Amino acid sequence: MKTQIFTQLQELGDRQQAAKLHVTLNERELLGDLAIYQNLTKNTATVLHRLTSLGGAVTSAVLRETHVTGLQASFLSYLRTCRAR
Repeated sequence: MKTQIFTQLQELGDRQQAAKLHVTLNERELLGDLAIYQNLTKNTATVLHRLTSLGGAVTSAVLRETHVTGLQASFLSYLRTCRAR
């Protein structure tokens, strides 16, 4: 499956969007030895940098979790970052 995100970012150009994005990566995905996770995190970092350079509302966190255990931690990170009052 080919991703469209980089094409869409290029088409976006300098236009700013109102959307907000919070991305979490798990430490094992980022630093582990599985190539598929390394590629996903590399591409995710590239997208985050491009969106940030366009002035996008982007937040991110690296969690001390694995791909399997990170779901709940990712959701809690989202709540703390984006829904805190």
